[in-house]
Amino acid sequence: MKKALSLFFIFLFIITFIILMLTGFYSASLPKRLLYDSPDDIKLSPVLSLKDSTASPVSENAPEVKKLMLFNTIPVGEIKLEKTSRTFVIPGGEPIGIKLLSKGVLVIKLGDVNGECPAKDAGICPGDIIVSVNGKEVMTNEEIEKAIQNSDKPEAEIKLIRNSEEKTVYLTPAFSEQDGCKKAGLWVRDSSAGIGTLSFYCPDTQLFAGLGHPICDADTGEMFDISKGSVCGAGITGFKKAEGDKAGELEGQFNEKNLNGDILINCDCGIYGTLDKPQIDRDAVPLAFKQEVEIGDAEILTTIDGSEPQRYSCKIEQINNEGTKNLVIRITDEDLLKATGGILQGMSGSPIIQNGRLVGAVTHVMLETSEMGYGIFAETMLEKLNSVSGQSSDSLKIAS
Repeated sequence: MKKALSLFFIFLFIITFIILMLTGFYSASLPKRLLYDSPDDIKLSPVLSLKDSTASPVSENAPEVKKLMLFNTIPVGEIKLEKTSRTFVIPGGEPIGIKLLSKGVLVIKLGDVNGECPAKDAGICPGDIIVSVNGKEVMTNEEIEKAIQNSDKPEAEIKLIRNSEEKTVYLTPAFSEQDGCKKAGLWVRDSSAGIGTLSFYCPDTQLFAGLGHPICDADTGEMFDISKGSVCGAGITGFKKAEGDKAGELEGQFNEKNLNGDILINCDCGIYGTLDKPQIDRDAVPLAFKQEVEIGDAEILTTIDGSEPQRYSCKIEQINNEGTKNLVIRITDEDLLKATGGILQGMSGSPIIQNGRLVGAVTHVMLETSEMGYGIFAETMLEKLNSVSGQSSDSLKIAS
């Protein structure tokens, strides 16, 4: 009897532990909000179900709140269901040339002037963005140098932005005997350029999404805060394979003949802007909701030669609903692995297609193994695109 009772409590403990683990897993891993077009789009694990919640919508168009139930009995949290129209977009894969001008002038490092550093003494740090000198706005390297040279005061009033906060410091330039002029001891940058990949395009609004990750300064690692930017077509002329822990990269040239546009924002999930009637001969595809993305086979559209994208097989191995590294992908295409070894820098933004839908875009390569990388949900990029246009998902729907 005692042995049977002990076995029962052990069994009960194991079952309770498993239920607690599942409850914690689903509570942490499932999104707090799901978009859907029809009830069939609401896909959950077989052990989960939905029940009405006591919370009621604040308005007729507000998301519906449901309780998530484990085994139809144990609540694991609440989820918001928001009905919307299915969006269709034209997937990209084309290489794009990217040119950015910063808001202000980015400090990339400090230097000595006659054995001292006026900028450091003033409290300026790498990563700071200088926006004005003596009350005059500066947008280029030349403007900041001219403002310091022409200052008729011993100190120059410098307004800068650090960690999204505006600060004012006072810098006393030192006279450089070598250069014969006043110097601040600053190395700065006002622009950035490179090659990436177009993720998707919405013809009705002429809006595009690309990269899937922010453009950051190569020296400071800080996100580039842009005043304006542009994109143009590009042609891939070659590439460097990964070596050790150094990622490989695409090499190319800008080509403004077949694609031109403006970048409106650079943010944590890519670049977004407008294109002027790009020559993309490709049919629109439905954009997948997050819950429709599956572990399994998929394809990426990317370009490793010229300007015409090709399809390559890959596999989605992990899905994460938090942050922007939502997908872990592995390149399985033998031709691509033989040619490049896997994912290269410059492929960021390459569309990921699964079951005929755009599910995401490649964002990063894993340095330890270039055949693997990360991707972002296409739904996340679309939401950012909608915020750029000030329009809802409904207004971006086009005929398939």
